[in-house]
Amino acid sequence: MPVESVTHDVSFRWTVRIGLPGKGIVDMTLLDAWIRVFWPKKDADDHPDVRDKSLPRPLPFTVASTMKIFLDDERVTPEGWVRAYWPDEVIALLETGRVEAVSLDHDLGDDSRGTGYDVIRWIEEAVALRGFVPPLILVHSANPAAAARMQAGIAAIANLANQKEK
Repeated sequence: MPVESVTHDVSFRWTVRIGLPGKGIVDMTLLDAWIRVFWPKKDADDHPDVRDKSLPRPLPFTVASTMKIFLDDERVTPEGWVRAYWPDEVIALLETGRVEAVSLDHDLGDDSRGTGYDVIRWIEEAVALRGFVPPLILVHSANPAAAARMQAGIAAIANLANQKEK
């Protein structure tokens, strides 16, 4: 696995650009790169440290790909979707411009770290102030009141995006 580069962002989250067999060049956290090299399993996400939701998640895309993000703390991630546990992870991925769809749960187990509605608010602000083009947004929350509020936010985002197109 040749390492192409090692960088960090403003929050000093270290990222490794590494070549993975069959996947091409992939960006991931240093921890995930270390686990893939020294903890060989079918899926490095089986490693207990990686399943710790407080740790940074790998950046799950190759240089030219798009992704679908699944924000949830409990449900099984659907095939073809990238798992995120916290709103800040989803927002970081949205900022890459490579997200084609997001599916959001509202209640994530620790409201102090945010909810799925925080992602809706970020997208709405980004569309209104920065011309962000929103991805397809889905809600899969079992909380009916929160799901209704999130759907109202999605409708507002659609209205803003339509106004920007005119």
